Amino acid sequence: MEVHEGSDRRLVKIRRILLFTTLFVLFLLSPSPFPPQHGPIQASSPRISSSSLPNRPTAEGWDWNPFSGFFHWLDQLPTTSVRYGYWLPSNIPDMIPNVYASGNSANYGITSIRSTSDPSTITCVQGGSGCTSTSISRGTATSGSSVSVTLANTPANGDALIATVSLTSSSAIQVSSISETGATWAKQAAHTGNGWPNDEIWATFGVSGASTSVTVNLSVSIGYGVVVDIAEFSGLASSPLDQNASNSGSGTSCSTGTTSTTTQSNELWIGGCDANAGTSSIAQSSPTNGFTLIDGVNFTDSNGNYSTGSLLYKIVSSTGAANTGVTFANSVSGYAGAIATFAGTPGPATAP
Repeated sequence: MEVHEGSDRRLVKIRRILLFTTLFVLFLLSPSPFPPQHGPIQASSPRISSSSLPNRPTAEGWDWNPFSGFFHWLDQLPTTSVRYGYWLPSNIPDMIPNVYASGNSANYGITSIRSTSDPSTITCVQGGSGCTSTSISRGTATSGSSVSVTLANTPANGDALIATVSLTSSSAIQVSSISETGATWAKQAAHTGNGWPNDEIWATFGVSGASTSVTVNLSVSIGYGVVVDIAEFSGLASSPLDQNASNSGSGTSCSTGTTSTTTQSNELWIGGCDANAGTSSIAQSSPTNGFTLIDGVNFTDSNGNYSTGSLLYKIVSSTGAANTGVTFANSVSGYAGAIATFAGTPGPATAP
């Protein structure tokens, strides 16, 4: 009789332990009864690429349970919905639902956390109309073999600088390089010919400790004039060039040419138009297709004639063929245009 009673007691204990364990696990994996807590990811929070967890879903469905110390997300699979729990390091100070995690795909252990502000919002930081700083960073020259540009503000680390260079000369003239501390510049698009006008787009991405002094070096001495416009943008990928095109013509309007269809929806489109004429104004206006025009004012070259150059930009949220242009105040005998598209920082991978 005592043997049976002992066995029964042990069985009751086992059942209680199993029940408690089950309830505790259900509690840990349950969504929080409290409203989500919002706040920015702090600088001390770990931030790495989501590529280390390729089979996990996006941040949709995240919920923070302040009692369990778990983030939960709802993994929308084709046939079912499964809720996963993740233990977060105790040094994460701001428990917010708008995050995604990366870790080991075998045990789903958290190794990092990052805000779903990615894909990053592309922003014009400085350069002219529509930018946070509207001071135009512009350089001009009528002689010599280089053009100096002083940026209005020191570029932020990680940002991109994009330049349009408008060149007019009696001989073939091109940009040979662009020099700047903390930045590595490369050509992105260009219309170049044997004479004038020529138009080029150059850029540097992910600057670090960049200075405000930029020098545009030319292949030959300036024949007539050169105009350089530079703008700073945040939110671009590290190697973002997607599509480019160029064009030339004459008349009262400029077209940059039209790119092939872009491959990503979150992009920055940059165009430029360059022209040279006589003493009648050829100032640029009326940018097409929703672009913002920076510069485009008259510049008097070494012959006393007008030249004009511009930087045009548009931030888009859908794919398409990029094209823009401007209207000149008077007809020009020749113009050059170029356009390039740049991908923004990608977000987490789509759920399987």
